[in-house]
Amino acid sequence: MFWIKALLLSLVLSLPFSAYSACTVIEKGDKIPSLIAPKQCFELQGGQELNGTIRNHGTLILKGGRSATLKGSVINLTNARFIIRGEMMATRDASVSVKSGSVLEIHGTLVLREKASLNLSSSFFYNKGRFFVQNQSSINSMDASFVNSGTMAFENSRITFKNGSFDNKGTLDFKQATFDLISHGRYVNHGKFNIDTKSSFIAHDRSSFKSYRQVLLNGLMTFDDRSVFENSSLFDINRHGTLIFLNHASGLNKNDIDVEGNLSLISTDFVNKGNMHIKKGGRLELQNAAVCENMGTMREEGAIINDSKSSLVNKNIIYDAKNQRRYKE
Repeated sequence: MFWIKALLLSLVLSLPFSAYSACTVIEKGDKIPSLIAPKQCFELQGGQELNGTIRNHGTLILKGGRSATLKGSVINLTNARFIIRGEMMATRDASVSVKSGSVLEIHGTLVLREKASLNLSSSFFYNKGRFFVQNQSSINSMDASFVNSGTMAFENSRITFKNGSFDNKGTLDFKQATFDLISHGRYVNHGKFNIDTKSSFIAHDRSSFKSYRQVLLNGLMTFDDRSVFENSSLFDINRHGTLIFLNHASGLNKNDIDVEGNLSLISTDFVNKGNMHIKKGGRLELQNAAVCENMGTMREEGAIINDSKSSLVNKNIIYDAKNQRRYKE
């Protein structure tokens, strides 16, 4: 039912904004209503500092080229729209809650700082501009549709994503940040995804990750508890990067994986149907009945280590660059 609503909403969003209703203009110094009714629309002209709680059941817009600030305030959306065309700064524990089919659209800039939060529940998020999450701020999402086609950067922050869909079509950067993908959550990468040395991406509880564009891993990426990994582009595990599969998670490479850091398989299965390059200094480690099945091409310049209960099954070609040997099925 939620996805039927999503389809209908996408048709509605394709309409020009004039198709909804005329908006009441709110200038700097004007009183901002604490309640926006279902058929009401208000447009902020900028210069406002929003305080207290705003309950939005209609439409709230921040005009393009203008700025406004949320300081310790709360905006609650229920079957509503919040459209940011200018620049919105949320600070000091400010909170934006988007629920029950509501939509948050960013065409300008949204910044969360100083423990501010964005909470999504059965709702829709579209970033076509810039979105920055900083200074211990957070995103908590449940059953939501999340689409980034702009720029997103997480720094010293956390995102928890439960049972929804996260589609990255733009640029996503993690700097000292944590992404928890849980309870059947789905992440699809069509853009650029960079994870730095002090960041982590954790998928568990039957969640899934599919990538169709390059991923640069300098931090930690973990797949646990029957979660699923599928790569259809270039996946770079750089020198400081670690990719871990454990507890019956599964991995499938259809394109290229370069391992300059660490790839660890623990009680899990991994299938290579593309090219896997264990570079000099890189490690592929199999532990506790892990199985790595090569149906493509593997090139070993680093180290492949497996314990007595684990196995590397070759069904095509492994090239041992150190000893200048080539192994076929």
